[in-house]
Amino acid sequence: MAAIANGMRVGAPARTAVKPRVQAAPRPRAASREIFFEQEIDNSRVRRQFDPREGRSVLLTVAVFALACAAFVGFAWQQFAVLKDGYTISDLQEKRDALIQANRALELQVASLRSPERITTYASNKLGLTTPKEGQVVRMEMPASGNAEAVMAKLH
Repeated sequence: MAAIANGMRVGAPARTAVKPRVQAAPRPRAASREIFFEQEIDNSRVRRQFDPREGRSVLLTVAVFALACAAFVGFAWQQFAVLKDGYTISDLQEKRDALIQANRALELQVASLRSPERITTYASNKLGLTTPKEGQVVRMEMPASGNAEAVMAKLH
């Protein structure tokens, strides 16, 4: 009873999968006079003859494929060159900006070093120079433009 409750049939053989029949060579009917012989054919030594039309179609297919590959490689090469040039331009712009900043810093330094106050302070503190006293500086007259003779300074 337990087998019936579980849904199993008692005493029935287990079903197996049905295998599809492979169709074999036609067999003679019993009343037929036809006889079929099984013959093995060895094609290992048979060579296929070259067909020029098929050779042209294969050559055309290879040429089209090679042309497509060349076009793809050319396009990819161009894109990579543009990308590389973009990186180069970016690097050069960064270098240019850095050089402009350095040039501005140097111009500021030159302007600060040329200031008369700084020069006066440096001359008096570091070199011990003082402003000239009255009569210490003698100004020489410039010779006339027509007179190109050398003028000698005189010591009084």
